Amino acid sequence: MVVKFAIVFAWLLAVGLIGCQAQQTGNNPDSAETENSATISSEPFEYSQVELSDAKFRTDGEGVCWFELHYKFVKGMPTANYLLALRFPGTKNACLKEIAAWQLQTEGVIKDGLTLQESTLKDFEFVLSEAEVPMEGYTDISNVLTGTYQAD
Repeated sequence: MVVKFAIVFAWLLAVGLIGCQAQQTGNNPDSAETENSATISSEPFEYSQVELSDAKFRTDGEGVCWFELHYKFVKGMPTANYLLALRFPGTKNACLKEIAAWQLQTEGVIKDGLTLQESTLKDFEFVLSEAEVPMEGYTDISNVLTGTYQAD
């Protein structure tokens, strides 16, 4: 019984009645292009350009500084990996926030917070960086937004 099944299965496979076969497209039956073939872009990666503005801060009683930051893509759109850097010059306070493209729109607000190492905050700096592949490093794509810290 098993031998008969194996023979029938081999025959069906040989005539193409079962198995996985991609359908060819176009008029050329020898064409290597199929409906399932992936297209690989030969275009080089282009960095976006983002404008940062309107930073707002508030500090809670537990030593956490919450921030909101407005962003707008003025060239390109969110398609890669991003890194938002916040630092308070002259202190140990700093924050790096990884952001995936799906978390951003062409314009919006980034909200997050950091635990403060030092409570004295004076000035702040924000910058957004982008990387096609994070392991290859990030490139700054925004203005450096600076200002004087004022909590709401």
